[in-house]
Order: sequence, then structure tokens, then C-alpha cells
Amino acid sequence: MPRLQATIELAPRQLDRLIQRRLSNITAPTTRPDIPAHLRETIPRLGSDTPPQIDPPRAPYRPPPLTTLMVGEIITTQKNIYTIEKDLAETGMSVIYLARDLQNQEVVIKTAKGEKNAQALEAEGRILARDIKDRLGRPVFPKLLDATNIASEQEYAVVMELIAGTTLSKHVRELEETVEMTRLENGAEVEAIELGALLRREQHVPLHQAIDIIMQVLYGLEALHPKGIVHRDIKPGNIMLEPTRTRLLDAGIACPMGYTPEENKTAGTPMYMAPEQVKGEPVDGRSDVYATGLVFHELVLGENPKARKTIREALLSHITQEVQVDDKVGFKKRLSPPEGTLQTQIDAAYVLFQEIIHSMAARDMQKRPEATAAITELTKLKTLVAEIEGRLSA
Repeated sequence: MPRLQATIELAPRQLDRLIQRRLSNITAPTTRPDIPAHLRETIPRLGSDTPPQIDPPRAPYRPPPLTTLMVGEIITTQKNIYTIEKDLAETGMSVIYLARDLQNQEVVIKTAKGEKNAQALEAEGRILARDIKDRLGRPVFPKLLDATNIASEQEYAVVMELIAGTTLSKHVRELEETVEMTRLENGAEVEAIELGALLRREQHVPLHQAIDIIMQVLYGLEALHPKGIVHRDIKPGNIMLEPTRTRLLDAGIACPMGYTPEENKTAGTPMYMAPEQVKGEPVDGRSDVYATGLVFHELVLGENPKARKTIREALLSHITQEVQVDDKVGFKKRLSPPEGTLQTQIDAAYVLFQEIIHSMAARDMQKRPEATAAITELTKLKTLVAEIEGRLSA
């Protein structure tokens, strides 16, 4: 399961080979038009009793040690001088370090690997440099402090603030040996906590807190989308909770509105990819809303409705199955009411929750709301939940 939460990039032919290895005894191709051609011929006929044949497990991929910059190495830019203190993560696209500047402040340095990845990191740096703020005037991303070429290594690097404290907490390293990884997740926290870590620790959060988190994510998306930016990788690991706000992390695969991947490649995190991402079609802000809806479901009910055993199953579920919200008992537990108390109000809140998830995570992009419209519906749910909790605590 954790491997399905890692960001991937693969071409249809790679995905086809992956599926072919996972399936055998295919009885007949499906003719469903909503399934892309490179997946269509690999789907068994509905009702087939033949179970898929799974390849034997392979040894997990282990990344090589970090060797680009050494601990203690000094990097000089036009703005500052940084001393590398610790390596945090190495990915297919970049290497991330903890460093300290001349003012003795800890910062995060992210370097690109290779010319193509340097171009992607430069694009990320340009997004961070815009210092986009949400409707409450708060930064959507960590603050960009510096951007430079490291002459000694001929690498491009961005320097960002270390969020909310001085100690570090590694995110879960998510690897998948069957695809080309683009990134691993890594981050920092003291008073702040990465949402994925919170979910792993507590599985779910109180209902009012879940609503607040998702509304703040949507505030960030509401600020990004009018500027023509699609994040493309909304997931718990890219949402940082601070005491008074929520910020988005990692614009590494962010793209312009209407972007179609080069050579029909698809990029994203399998458990959170919108159907149009899976199919390599143009994306827009509603692709981010889709992923946010899945995160909301996961926050409240403790699981991603698109969680599957394999990458293939997760990807296909996005394009063939609508999200089902069928856990009234789990929803009710988030409120912890005495038996038989406020049943009518709780039922109304549950129905509204279902409607919000169904609309945000609709397969058809045209049926999904923009971020601002989603905020409006969540505000209604927040008000209803506040009334219920207020009466329960009276």
C-alpha cells in the first residue's frame, strides 16, 4: 500500500508492460470507451473466474548513497553562504539537504540531477518565487530564499525555509521497483507535522479538524489555479500542518492549466491521480480538487477510497469506478455522540459529506467543482458540524 502513495512517471507502454506482467488468461478485451487504449486490452471480461497471476516479489530498490554534496561542504551564492549539515533524501529528480546559512538559520537545499530535472527544478523555483498567497494572505508554499547554480557541481539548486522548527522528521520513503520514480518524500517538522505522518499515527482526525485542513488546502489551490498552475500531486505527504495554518509542499511536477504530458506520459501518485492524469489527458484545477476529495475521505474515514493492492488496480479504479462513501458508522464516530442523540442532524451532516466527496472526486471532470465552489460546500458542512458539536458539549 505505501508504494501507491509515491509519485511516479511512466509512459503508456511502460504501464502496459506492467499490466501484462500482472495478468494472464485474459478472456476478452473490454470495449469501454472510458479506458485508454493502452489499458483496454488488458482488462479481463467481467465475470471471469480466472484470478490474476501475480509475479513473485522482487527485492526492493535501494537508492545509492548521497554523494553530490558532502556534509560540511560550503556553498557560496550571491545572497548567502550555506554549510551542508545533513542529507535528507535522494530521488530520481533531486537531492535534498539540510544546511545552515551565515545567520545560523537552518534551511533546506534542493538540487536537481541532470539537465532535464534542472529545468523542472527551475520551474518549481519560479513558482516559489511568486510567493503566492491564499485568500487569508498566507503563503501557499514554503518561502524561497535563494536559487542558484552550484558552480562546483554544475547543478541548479533552490534554497527554502525550514518550516516551523529546527528538528527533522523523515517522510515515508515510498519506492516502486516496477516504475521509474521521480521523487521520494522528505520533510521537516517540530511544531509542524506532515499530514501523512499524522494519518499514520492516528489514522483519522476529528471531523472539525479534517474540514479545516481540507478548506485550507483548497484556499491554497484557489490561489494557484487562477495563476494558471496545477499542483498535480496533492496527497497527505505534500500537506504540512502548522499550528495556525496549512501549507502545500513540493511543486516538483506542477504544470500549467491544460497541460498534456510530453509523449503521453503520466505523472502523479497512483492513489491520488485524477482520471485525466491516468489517461495522459489535459489537466486543470479540478484535477487537484479530485485528489483533495480523496484526502478528505481519508482524513474522516481513515482510508483512501482508491487504495488497492497494486498500482494497476489503483490506476484503473480512477477511470472505471466512482468513489463510494458508505461508512456512516465511521463518520458518526468522528462526532462521538451519545446513542440516539441528534440523529437527524448527524444524518444531515453525513449526507452532505457524501455529496461533497462524490462531487470533488467525480470521475467526470465536468462534474467536479472548482476550488472556490468546493470551499462553499465545506463551509456549510463546517457550520453544521459546529452546531452538532456545540450541542453535544452543552
